[in-house]
Amino acid sequence: MAIRSKFRKALQIVKSNKNLIYISFFILLLSAVYGYFFSGQFPTLEKEFLEFLKSISLDKNPFELTLFIIYNNIKSSLFILLLGIIAGIIPPIILFTNGYIIGSVLHTTIQETSPLILLALVPHGIFEIPAVCISAGLGIRLGLVWFKKNRKKNFKRVIKESILVFIYIVIPLLIIAGIIEGTLIWLGG
Repeated sequence: MAIRSKFRKALQIVKSNKNLIYISFFILLLSAVYGYFFSGQFPTLEKEFLEFLKSISLDKNPFELTLFIIYNNIKSSLFILLLGIIAGIIPPIILFTNGYIIGSVLHTTIQETSPLILLALVPHGIFEIPAVCISAGLGIRLGLVWFKKNRKKNFKRVIKESILVFIYIVIPLLIIAGIIEGTLIWLGG
């Protein structure tokens, strides 16, 4: 199958699973709102995340930083997808945790600096958030296979389709997001 036809097939799979992807997006969005308004509920988690953010750019040149961001995002998105095997419950938990952290960090950052910080998130978020939500939606789909007839046959088909989408849609989106994020961090630092 040529790259173009594989990409088209991946797009069809995304379209046919749009409801699970929308659910993933709303979990992320609602948990970010929750994190923003109820920041401080999980101080250890928030502190560890902020320390991680501060540490990623300290010892890396712009190219290394960008590669690190891309690698980390691809790894995280792949885990979200594959951990859906566990009855589809892990992706929503990961989405909620990430959304909460995003909201909480935004709240803290806006309080300490300026609401304009949101403008710095938009360029890479346009690509990263859909990629994560697609991975999570497909992860949920992977878990739902266990509750249907012909589990083994359906599981093989769903895992193949998920990998196709991951390779042809999620990874390119995350590469674009990583390049933008790495550039913004480097320019801002």
